[in-house]
Amino acid sequence: VKRTFGFAKYLHDSLPNATYVGFTGTPIDATLDVFGEVVDAYTMTESVADEITVPIVYEGRAAKVLLDNGKLQEIESYYDSQRVFASLSYSWTEGRHDGAYSNPWGPNVWARDIPPVKWVAMLGVKVPEIDVQLGWQGEFVRKSDRQPSDRYDGSGERYWDSFDNGSYDVHRVFADWSPRTGQLADLSVKLTVDNIFNRFYRPAMSGDNAYSQGRNAKFSVSYAF
Repeated sequence: VKRTFGFAKYLHDSLPNATYVGFTGTPIDATLDVFGEVVDAYTMTESVADEITVPIVYEGRAAKVLLDNGKLQEIESYYDSQRVFASLSYSWTEGRHDGAYSNPWGPNVWARDIPPVKWVAMLGVKVPEIDVQLGWQGEFVRKSDRQPSDRYDGSGERYWDSFDNGSYDVHRVFADWSPRTGQLADLSVKLTVDNIFNRFYRPAMSGDNAYSQGRNAKFSVSYAF
């Protein structure tokens, strides 16, 4: 194994007791390991204040990515399991209103109609021998408790509150039979049972009198031709 070193290595070996001082615009962990803690820093904010640097504005942009559908399916099929499928998603939204709704000079309050935190989990099995998929899906929703009046109790602010829906979870099971070969290759038979535990709840953002449906089943048969 051949190893090569730069001049800094030989300088360090020659002067082991020397004090090292470094100047850098982009310090990293390795920089601090060699030179120690920062002695003095001149920040970008100070540079702008001294009119040495023009104000820097960061603008977020979405990158345009072009994907070849064939290649994408190839990648998905590589990581796809033959027997099991699962997914987990999390959604969280936060919004604030400048000033209170009932008083523009009041403090900033929660924005109206912000959906609560929600988790959605799905787990299922595949039976490729008979082209069947069986699965479960669960939604876990936090209560709707971020109201404008939480941060300002002035007269009239509660008018802008939405209904305080409680937290809830709801579950469904499903089955799908979609033959891939043979005379029934274009047939699809699906069965779904929603709210399998027959929960009585008010969905988020639905108001005080909009209750959910109880347990219900859906059956569909479709054929493409």
